[in-house]
Amino acid sequence: MFGLFNHPKPVNPTRPVAEFSARQTVKPQSKSTLLISENNRVPPAVLVSSEGTISMPITFTVCYRFTEWLTFVRAHIRTVAIAKGKLKEGQKLPKYIYLFTPLALMIFLYKKNKVPQCTFFIDQDGLTRSVRGKAKTYSWDKFTAAYSYAPGIILALKKGAMPIPRRCFSASQWLQLKTLIHAHLPQA
Repeated sequence: MFGLFNHPKPVNPTRPVAEFSARQTVKPQSKSTLLISENNRVPPAVLVSSEGTISMPITFTVCYRFTEWLTFVRAHIRTVAIAKGKLKEGQKLPKYIYLFTPLALMIFLYKKNKVPQCTFFIDQDGLTRSVRGKAKTYSWDKFTAAYSYAPGIILALKKGAMPIPRRCFSASQWLQLKTLIHAHLPQA
């Protein structure tokens, strides 16, 4: 009746059900060396070329999840509240914050409709985000700070922010991303 009670289409067995979305593009560079940090400014064991640049750009695709996004939002609200003196270090968020979950869900669904899947390319020059075939490049000086939380890192812009989920990276890529961030951004 009006297409509401149609049975689901049969699953095509030749089509993959899921695909690993983190990909890394490696551009070989000449004379690479292993850098070990003494002052903890750069994490240990980072591959650096003789010119001083990191030799492997990071490319990955992400579809954000509501619970992950909500964890980012709550953690960032807590950080901002502590910075403004409205919350003490170690103190939990007030219970009324959790009443905003339905509103957060509506915001997430709006954002998810607008940006269903993002492809990122991160290197020494900055970050490029592609959504629905449109790419926007941000140089590192466009970001104001980086915030590290349990699900990943938030890269803050003057207006807005980009959550970067940790689940999209291998251990070496995560270390490389943190190295780039430490080299270019102030830590919050």
